[in-house]
Amino acid sequence: MLLTRRKYLRIALFSDYFSDENLYGGGVGTVVVNLARELCRRGHAVYVFTTSPDHTKMIRCERNLQIFQYASIMRAWQTFISLSLLINPLKHDVDVVHIEGGLVASLSALLYSLIKRRPLIITVHHTGDVWKDPIKNLIVRLYEHSVFQVILRKARKIIVPSRFLLSQSKHLSKFEEKIVEIPNGINETAALALSKKEARKILGLPTDTKIILFVGALCRRKGVHVLISAAREVVRKFTKCRFSLVGRETGETPDLKELIRNKGLDEYIKLTGYVSEFRKKLYYRAADLFVLPSLSEGFGLVILEAAANGLPLIVSDLPVFKTCLLYTSPSPRDLSTSRMPSSA
Repeated sequence: MLLTRRKYLRIALFSDYFSDENLYGGGVGTVVVNLARELCRRGHAVYVFTTSPDHTKMIRCERNLQIFQYASIMRAWQTFISLSLLINPLKHDVDVVHIEGGLVASLSALLYSLIKRRPLIITVHHTGDVWKDPIKNLIVRLYEHSVFQVILRKARKIIVPSRFLLSQSKHLSKFEEKIVEIPNGINETAALALSKKEARKILGLPTDTKIILFVGALCRRKGVHVLISAAREVVRKFTKCRFSLVGRETGETPDLKELIRNKGLDEYIKLTGYVSEFRKKLYYRAADLFVLPSLSEGFGLVILEAAANGLPLIVSDLPVFKTCLLYTSPSPRDLSTSRMPSSA
């Protein structure tokens, strides 16, 4: 298929994750919505095929952007499963198929590309994750050795946000000639025009304490257990501080909650769970310091969002984080001895 004959393309984005004003779908979800709107701004017609967090199908149109959120029939871990996502996209005709993440969306995009004979592109945001749940680990490994391999072979291009992913994945290294590095970006309106005091008032946060913010899935890969252990040392030195951990719960979250209780930190650490995109921005405005002690990352979009809000950053010393202001090894001791901002 010769795409050069068309100045503007019809592009399909397939993803299990999606962020909007009402729901924060993680970093990948934010990337999807930002990419879709930027492609539209450049004149392309964009179709987003994703899932709805409930049993309701939703279709929204924003100029030349159409968002199809198909009703889910069940939820497996943090992924909403929709059979409609596998079939209904075939009713639409596009020029390019782009996978942005998720097992169901990836399979749907592969089927669309094979049946409609459309070129396929995939963005790999992370790979090789190890989960505590053995069943989830088994499913992920089966996917990586079956469907994922077919996708990588068929894909015209494989996009990675950082070449650091190549050192993490034994699968990507076999297709290096196809790989293109395109770092993730954020919307230039990521910061709200609100003061810290105003943001805290809306969120119901105290105005006389330091707020330390984490944004991401509540799991060990994100280093949440490291942060909780470090928090115990921090509150001994700075009694007027609170931790806001913003992000979706996972199968590991109950253990993290128990760790908080065991360390006597219920008063100091708040787990928000899923929040809307607007409330996520409020937390950035309300915070004094941003922390991300991840053990593994493909990029770390939240670091850019925190920096856009003027927050000091403390992150792990992962190669992908080397552009950050301050990075430290992912240990409770190093994290707890990093400097606290001197002014609110």
